[in-house]
Amino acid sequence: MGSDLPLEAETEVKDGLQTPTYPSYATQHGSGLSTASFGHRLVIACLSDPVASSIGPTQEAGTAYFNISGTQYLLSNTGLMLGIAFAPMALNPLSELLGRVKTFGISMSIYTLLFIPQTLTKSYAGFVISRLLIGVFGSVASSMIAGTLVDMYGSKTRGRAMNAFTLSIFIGQGVGPAIAAHIAEKTDYRWVWGYQGIASAVGLAWYLSVAKETRPSLPPVEFDDGSHAVSKRWRHLLDAISVSISRPFVYLTTEPIVIALSLWVGFAWGVIFLFASSVFVVFGSYGFSVSECSLFLIPVAIGGCLASVASLHQDHIYSRASRRASPAKAAPEARLHHPCVGGVMLAAGLWFYAWTARPSIHWIVPGIALVIVNAGTFSIYLGVYSYLSDAYEHFSSSANASQSFVRNVLGAVFPLFARRLYQALGPPQAGSIVAAFATILAAVPFLLVRYGAVLRARSRATSEIQALLKS
Repeated sequence: MGSDLPLEAETEVKDGLQTPTYPSYATQHGSGLSTASFGHRLVIACLSDPVASSIGPTQEAGTAYFNISGTQYLLSNTGLMLGIAFAPMALNPLSELLGRVKTFGISMSIYTLLFIPQTLTKSYAGFVISRLLIGVFGSVASSMIAGTLVDMYGSKTRGRAMNAFTLSIFIGQGVGPAIAAHIAEKTDYRWVWGYQGIASAVGLAWYLSVAKETRPSLPPVEFDDGSHAVSKRWRHLLDAISVSISRPFVYLTTEPIVIALSLWVGFAWGVIFLFASSVFVVFGSYGFSVSECSLFLIPVAIGGCLASVASLHQDHIYSRASRRASPAKAAPEARLHHPCVGGVMLAAGLWFYAWTARPSIHWIVPGIALVIVNAGTFSIYLGVYSYLSDAYEHFSSSANASQSFVRNVLGAVFPLFARRLYQALGPPQAGSIVAAFATILAAVPFLLVRYGAVLRARSRATSEIQALLKS
């Protein structure tokens, strides 16, 4: 997209690479992209995003349609989630070359078109391949939102924007599967994917009609000999891809903070996908149909909404810490007050759910437990992102890519054993195993509040950050 603004580039160091930024460009055009980004997110959140979590509610219909086993059907979701986990590391740097709008438009156009073969194919292999590619191209747009928020908002206002984006995800994960289950039960199974593709197309058209660029593509730069054979922007892109792929895995093996938070948020995220399958076992014992059982996924959205409002208090806590630390920055641990509570809520809610989800106890009771679980998960999700962004500063993209990778891998694995676990052991015993892991991991934010500063001081990554800041 063109601009009538003279662009004056500043330089920021992002993941160790010097990258030009255009603050005047973002200021001039940010509101349009903000409206488009969040409008697009909220429109398709309940419709298109649940392409992953709709597998659990449609398992019976899908296995009958393709004449395959339940495990085979669930494996189609494993491929999609692995695509979401791996693809952003290699493809996200394209926004540096093409700009946000072009990258988003291209990836989401391919994503939307891939719903056609997913909807129409009668081949299980074609279904699996379509979902894998949907995961690859859909992941780019979702993961790029964080970079867009950096373009548009300062650190003091970015939190609420991230809150809104996170809320759209939870709304989608809660409401979308319920819609999918009703469609699969009442109409043709293929319309589960057909309506999601239509919703994505509508959202994409809206986005492209109003979106304005916040990060223009990098201009080609000639070498002194006038050669156009190799552009500096392509060299920069290759460097960015190399860093984007390698550094997250380095952090997952060398950075205790990243390892602990990735396991914690990964487990919490996996629980959402575990519920997307297990609620049909638990509430099926009450005599509910598949579509009725799917309504018990709506607490994902309700819990997200409640935690989203409560997180405004976390913003107040951080603002107060910032004022006290001025002129220095507040410690990243100031971001962890609500996540500490969220970890306790996740564990307590899981224990509550495990021992109340039985026909002798009214269904509203385990339903309330699910709201508590998902309110805690929302606080964890938002808190981990904010903490890693503050703690790793210029390397925050890699740190958050690490936790995103673990989240999506566990989201791919949990549904594979969810129903079997609950059917084999029964809801109380199976739920207790899940709750026990949540109880252990609930210690993570408390330990970081106590020892986070020490770990950051010993971290090789944060030492590199300080060296970059001084250079």
